[in-house]
Amino acid sequence: MKEKMICELFDVVIPKVLCYYEECAAKGSKFICGDKCTIADFCAGGLYVNYFCNPHVGYCKDKF
Repeated sequence: MKEKMICELFDVVIPKVLCYYEECAAKGSKFICGDKCTIADFCAGGLYVNYFCNPHVGYCKDKF
């Protein structure tokens, strides 16, 4: 069950979120939801810092 949830997270959920962030970046806004910093910006930053930059996270590193 846990393996299935992890696969869904990395194969479906995170790519969908990153695609949304990419669309926002293409609009030229300073932040994800416009010209002011919102919770969405902190969520994106948290994803980056807590997962992508964390050397202690060992699962699914090969996916990104």
